[in-house]
Amino acid sequence: MVACAWTRVRGGFTGVLSPETVLAGRYRILSIVGEGRFGKVYLGYDLRIDRHVAIKELLPHSTVLSTEEWQDYRTRFRKEAQTASRFIHANVVCAYGLEIDDDETIYLVLEYVDGKSLRQLLETESPLQVERALDIAIDICQAIEAISLRDIVHRDVKPGNILLTSQGVAKLTGFGVAQLGHEIHRTQPPLGHPGTPAYKSPEQATSTGCLDQRSDLYSLGLVMYEMLAGRRYQGDGRPPRHYNGDIPHALDAAVMKALAESPAARYQTAGEMRRDLAWVRDQSTWGQLRVVLTRVCSRHNASIAAIALVVGLALSIFRLSAAVPRPVEADRRAVYAAQVPLEATATYPWTATPSMTPRPPAEREALPSITPTVAGLRDVYEPDDKLPAPISVGETQRRVFDPVGDVDRVTFRAKAGRTYIVTTANLGIGVDTSLEVLVGGERIANDDVSPGTLASQVAFTPGEDGTAVVTVHNEDQFGPDRTYDLSLIMTLPTQTPVPSPTPSPTPSATLITEATTTP
Repeated sequence: MVACAWTRVRGGFTGVLSPETVLAGRYRILSIVGEGRFGKVYLGYDLRIDRHVAIKELLPHSTVLSTEEWQDYRTRFRKEAQTASRFIHANVVCAYGLEIDDDETIYLVLEYVDGKSLRQLLETESPLQVERALDIAIDICQAIEAISLRDIVHRDVKPGNILLTSQGVAKLTGFGVAQLGHEIHRTQPPLGHPGTPAYKSPEQATSTGCLDQRSDLYSLGLVMYEMLAGRRYQGDGRPPRHYNGDIPHALDAAVMKALAESPAARYQTAGEMRRDLAWVRDQSTWGQLRVVLTRVCSRHNASIAAIALVVGLALSIFRLSAAVPRPVEADRRAVYAAQVPLEATATYPWTATPSMTPRPPAEREALPSITPTVAGLRDVYEPDDKLPAPISVGETQRRVFDPVGDVDRVTFRAKAGRTYIVTTANLGIGVDTSLEVLVGGERIANDDVSPGTLASQVAFTPGEDGTAVVTVHNEDQFGPDRTYDLSLIMTLPTQTPVPSPTPSPTPSATLITEATTTP
């Protein structure tokens, strides 16, 4: 039995776990960090694993909840524990366990997130900057993509169920009403699907049939609309750009595609939606034009004239504001990964941040103060800027020129007779690259791919096997938002035709395109 103090509240009783109480012989209670209709939310410390946790309680002694409501919450607690415990994913809040004491109080032990919820952020900052909204939306796309692989539909994607770490990573939580795989062929109750009415998809609000990830993507579209427009979508067809002119056309089109009334007209997978959002975030010119063109064609069965009009909208191509400091995506995730090993130490969004650094056994009795430190990681590929980073054929690395004077280097094994092409692309504002390749004692350099461009490209064919070292210089500005893509591809040598009675053309070089993009 858990030792606790009982306090009379509203004519009933509620159990309050006092600080230093040890729950289930494992979780030391540190403080109360939140409260809901079901009970308290505690910041705890897992004495076995040496990490902070969030503990939500569901009290059996409550006059606030009816018996039916309490049974519903108990079902949700169990389902969230069952569902969220399946994942160790950067964008999903993990459940560590479900504890029940002798008084039938239920405790759900969750990953602790060192930040706040998106709902709390929107209460003080709305609308969000485009860059921030894109980061959050892409993270939640990845979460939806991950849970859909397990035949799970969240059914309650909303700002209150999106938690933000101190490094800016968004994590999906609140799996209490999720549709699990074994329920897919089961008819829903007559009352329809559970969830929050303001964030339900049309099929979730009006049907009792099985849902798929397109329903969650609609809900994410509603969240994006709210982040960008500063208000909830009213179903009137007005895009978020109607209220916020800073929204790029491609992002506007992506949001409205997610909000299509018919599931068939929406993004069919979270991966598709994440791709389009990444094109906007990474400032891909052709990617953004493709998003806009797809939207126009699907709505109007566009003629060639309409397509030409869209292509002419060069002003619709999004460029990140140089005035707003923003860590690149790779850096943001690397900082998070460096602090959160496989067993993710995370947080619930109501209090200060616990230290993520494991402590030696001798220090474990004196619990640390909740003060995180973020390593000054600037480049995930070359953290010390001394050793060149490896790159593979077909790989694209998202790089950043930071700090001032930063020079990037990569290396790879080059085979004789193969032609290799190194390219920089998707340059951020203030980036002007030049390339230099050292291989087999030779130096090949290039500044601009063509006159007037800022990107660079070097193609070379080594005469013998060896190691190639690529150096990338920036001739312009430096900072955390001076980003670019560095790619390596290879072509096979042209084959010599075999003499035959009938002429046969010489096969042209074959381009290897199995790209493994490194975020």
